[in-house]
Amino acid sequence: MFRDQQYAADRINDYDPWRKRAFAAYRQYEEKADEPTLVAECVLRIIESKSPRLRYQVGKNATSNFRLRRFLPESLFEQETRRYCNLDAKT
Repeated sequence: MFRDQQYAADRINDYDPWRKRAFAAYRQYEEKADEPTLVAECVLRIIESKSPRLRYQVGKNATSNFRLRRFLPESLFEQETRRYCNLDAKT
């Protein structure tokens, strides 16, 4: 996904430190992500299902993120997301 990343033509350079840290975190996340075949297999199961559910969680990260978002207070979930993406590091 991030191999083909593009920046806006008129990006605001003041945000560069945060942008770089966020892109680095997402590149690292992408390297550890599950294979896309998991999504394809899930889509196939949905198509073949007589009564598909409204939502599906595919992969180990989707399940853990869903649980964290559901049970953590919003402020704590955001804090952990910012920590994971290294957004609050000193420049």
